[in-house]
Amino acid sequence: DFPSKVEIMQLLHRLSRQTNKTILLSTHDLELALQIADKIWLKSRKGAQ
Repeated sequence: DFPSKVEIMQLLHRLSRQTNKTILLSTHDLELALQIADKIWLKSRKGAQ
């Protein structure tokens, strides 16, 4: 469910900041990724952009 997704994303974001580590996450939920991510890579049939 959506609230759980948000909570997990916030937890991963906080963990990344506290440990100074990069977290790579693959998702089809672009709206959530846009709200949480520092950087977003989009992959198309032509390759990563």
